[in-house]
This record gives sequence, structure tokens and C-alpha cells, in this order.
Amino acid sequence: MPRPRVLALLLAGGKGSRLQVLTEARAKPVLPFAGVYRLIDFALTNCVHSGIADVWVIEQFQPHALNDHLLNGRPWDLDRNTGGLRIMPPYTGTGAEGGWAAGNADALYRNRRFIREFDPDLLLVLSADHVYALDYRDVLDAHVARAEAAVTMVTTEVPVEQATRFGVVQVGAGGRVTDFAYKPERPAGGTVTAEVFVYDAHLLLDRLDEGEGVLDESDLRCVHRFSLVGMRSFRGAATAARSLPSRRLVGVTPAAGAG
Repeated sequence: MPRPRVLALLLAGGKGSRLQVLTEARAKPVLPFAGVYRLIDFALTNCVHSGIADVWVIEQFQPHALNDHLLNGRPWDLDRNTGGLRIMPPYTGTGAEGGWAAGNADALYRNRRFIREFDPDLLLVLSADHVYALDYRDVLDAHVARAEAAVTMVTTEVPVEQATRFGVVQVGAGGRVTDFAYKPERPAGGTVTAEVFVYDAHLLLDRLDEGEGVLDESDLRCVHRFSLVGMRSFRGAATAARSLPSRRLVGVTPAAGAG
């Protein structure tokens, strides 16, 4: 059985305003980590180690430092004649397609025409500022194995008092998601999304074409979770970012000259 055609989308357009002065002049995904890395290096390295050769970076806020760092994908062997790294900047256009995206779902909506032209079977949608190691093939295989799954979301555990900064998930039998609340004031638990999602690309694009959201309550019967242990998120204040460890990490590819 042939493997599905996979397109990875790295969402790198957010302001990261809670990091204050650290993101005043650069996008959050290019914040330094452990001396020689930038936050986006982890998702890019995971893609390469997972055998994913088609990687698009959707950018918006302060893209210049991000573009300088990406170097057309060369540090990750993604500078290819076919496939590889593709930069997706905001653009002006007719109708609702062009312009400034007002969030992650809107960024997908505004790029839906290009995604449809690529014609993937699965969309792997990733945050560009999380620190973790994961073979995405495990998530993709788990998604394909559940024939009814429209979405598979990777989850991790955090202390309940920190869960207000994340999408909080409740999980039932067989790993099926039974409830989802985005940044709730009173979270029901500490199981949260790790900002790694696998979508059935055709179903998602149809929803976007119809002007609907990426996910609503009626879809939960088709949503499953994949559990990830050990992950860092930069959805916090500058003091939290400075408290993270600064040891060199094995297997992560930094861009040349980073540091």
C-alpha cells in the first residue's frame, strides 16, 4: 500500500507578544534556544528525520530574521529542485484569499488554494516554536490506521494551573477526543494539545472552501489523540523562556552560524 502524500505546514506567523522584548524585532520561531538553535529548528529537524520532504513555512510577523535563518532550507537538506522548503508569506489578492491572517485557521484558509494545488492526502500542521523530538511517521500511521479519523491531535501533559494557556483536551475510550476547550479559564485537566495536528486534507479543504472553521463540536467523533511525553512550549512569559535549560541537544540541526 503506497504511503499517503504528506504536506507539512509550519505556522510561524504569530507575534509572541507575551515574550515581550524578546520578540519585538523578530518572530518567535527564531528565538535562540540552548545557544546554537532557534525554536523552529526542532519542527524542521523532526520533519527531516520523519522523511517528510515537503515543508511549507507560513510566516507573517517580522519575517526577515526568519527568512535569513531558513536559508531556503539548506541546513536541513530541504533546498531541492522538487519539493523541499517553501516560504508562504502574506500577500494581497482578490477576495478573501490575500491579506493578513487573523489566526492559525485563517492562515490555512488564506493558503487553501495553494494547498489544494499541491493535492496532499494528509496535512501535518505544526507550531514553529515548540521544543520536542517526535517521529511524525508514528502520528501519521496512527491516523491512517483509524479509518474514521478526520483529525489526529498530539497531546501532552502539563500542570492543571498552566493549562489555561493551551487547548485543553478530554479523551475517552480508544483515544477519541470527547471535548476540546481553547485556553479555558477553568481547565478540566492537564491534557493539552501539543500543536501537532494531522488532518484529512480533502475534508479540511472542503470545510475551508465552505467558510467553516477547522473543527467544531460535531466533528469530535472523528478526532483522536496521539500522546507525547516530554515537551517544552514557548507559550509563556519572558521569565519562563529564560529559565529553560541551555544544554546542547543531540540530533537537532541548527542553521549554519546560529548562536
